[in-house]
Amino acid sequence: MERQREFVAKREARKNEDFKKTELAAKREVRKDKNYRRAEAESKKSQRDNPDIRQMERQRELAAKREVRKDTNYRRAEAESKKSQRDNPDLRRMERQREFVAKREARKNEDFNRRELAAKREARKNEDFNRRELAAKREARKNENFKRNETKKKKIARQDENYRKHESKRDFHRKQEYRSHPENLENERLKKQSSRQKNLDIDRCYEKTVKSTKRKNIDFTDHEKDLKKKRTHGITLDTCIRNFKKKINEGPTYICTSCHQTWFCDSVVNSKTIKMNTPANMSHCFTNFKSVQHIEWICHTCLNAIKRQKIPRFAIANKMGFPQKPKELNLYPLEERLLSLRIPFMQIRQLPRGGQLSVKGNVVNVPVEVQPTINSLPHTLEKSGTISVKLKKKLEFKKCDFSENGRPFAVICALHYLMRTSDFTEQEDNQDENDSDDDSDHFSEVDESETHVGNTDTLLDHIPDDNPLCDAGLTFAPGEGQRPISLYSDPDAEYLSFPTIFCGQRRPDNKDRSVSVHYTDIVKWELRSMDRRVAQSVPNIFFKLKKIQLKNISDKVNLALRRCQSEGKKWTAKDVLNPNTVNDLVRLDEGYYIFRSLRNFSSIP
Repeated sequence: MERQREFVAKREARKNEDFKKTELAAKREVRKDKNYRRAEAESKKSQRDNPDIRQMERQRELAAKREVRKDTNYRRAEAESKKSQRDNPDLRRMERQREFVAKREARKNEDFNRRELAAKREARKNEDFNRRELAAKREARKNENFKRNETKKKKIARQDENYRKHESKRDFHRKQEYRSHPENLENERLKKQSSRQKNLDIDRCYEKTVKSTKRKNIDFTDHEKDLKKKRTHGITLDTCIRNFKKKINEGPTYICTSCHQTWFCDSVVNSKTIKMNTPANMSHCFTNFKSVQHIEWICHTCLNAIKRQKIPRFAIANKMGFPQKPKELNLYPLEERLLSLRIPFMQIRQLPRGGQLSVKGNVVNVPVEVQPTINSLPHTLEKSGTISVKLKKKLEFKKCDFSENGRPFAVICALHYLMRTSDFTEQEDNQDENDSDDDSDHFSEVDESETHVGNTDTLLDHIPDDNPLCDAGLTFAPGEGQRPISLYSDPDAEYLSFPTIFCGQRRPDNKDRSVSVHYTDIVKWELRSMDRRVAQSVPNIFFKLKKIQLKNISDKVNLALRRCQSEGKKWTAKDVLNPNTVNDLVRLDEGYYIFRSLRNFSSIP
């Protein structure tokens, strides 16, 4: 009670400025005594063991400091005093440790963390502050312990998925901002280039690993494909159209030295450096053929095979090529038909839009005898003499399928050449009846009144209705009375139908080639070849199409028959017409949609 009364009395007396000054002077005088100071310090230490007294003392000191720091001179003097003290490394270290402990304790409070983060964000808007902070970090990272602790903290923080997303987003925006300047982009490119030259294998392996990891994510693969499309075709529609016109401005005029196929500029590379690095056993794949800019080009298909030290399947060295065409076989379409041992009848029509040609229905492969046709030709002595020739399916038909002026002398000369050099000089007069089991329509069942519109170099171009009937010149029906043969069962049909293309010679067999080649690959080569004899023959193109379709159907039907296990089951027409039954058959490997891969065919089992 007495202490409390004394404490209240002192507080009341200290409101007087004179009393405070007198008390302060007395304390200073007394503190000159060491014993007094020691006793006072011990008393304060014992009092500070009490948390309430310590808290009150801190608050009192804090309030006193705030009041004193309102004076500018005091603040300046305090700052100078601190600067002089910080020159001492021990004091500076102690101060940092004290601040570090105080901050760690304060950061346990969420409000303090929020205020500190907001203050940092506000401060980082200043470029000078960012520069100073970056310089301080660089200086601190020279210390191994600091770097180790920083790495440890980042590893712990990156275990949080939200932190990883935020970090990747922040890095992405920072890189985007950095790369928006052309100078930074060029510097980055030069750094990467120099790094790859120093560590080429390591860098490639690292990039391959990183990309393979990223490509497991579907979003990344879609983004990569989208970027590739934009790079190739452009972002806007106008850019796409401009790029397309630029690419088709120059046609496929680049010829590969290995396969002699025509390509666009994007599909070939200069073969000069490739020839230098090619082994001696692969040098025969290069034919020294030069095309655009008098440079020897090579396509990517042949290049990939040569890199694997394999002969390209399209290479001339693999016996891909046409026989030499003599001048005797420079014939017009109808002249070619007169000496062909097969006539492929087909309906070729012009589409209403675009003017492209299309084939309707089946290709009817009809065997013919050449001798009666040749005997009917007038043996004129003039080499340039021509006669009007009309080709019909039957002589009794009023309209002809093909009409053209022919040169009897040229036809006879071509026939003599083929008889001397052809592999097909001896042909059977009649074919077995079993050869036509794969054709649904017969040659004698063609509608007489149907009109066929198309170019004059096709086989089934009828004369329009307003033209006069074919009653002038020579009229032939070489296929009349003959039974059609299936394309699938007549392996020589293409050679016999187009003697001006194959010159009466067969293609080399796969046994004679270094690398086996499928018929579809042969068709691709013949259409892309620098020798345009096939590409300019519309009937031959449609002939190849029908032959490939028949081959695909036959292969799939045979596969379905081999794998289908009915186990005594029977299906009626009602079951086949039921979609659920059909789906069950396909799902259980008891039936196959064999026409699905063919264009213009419905998916039927």
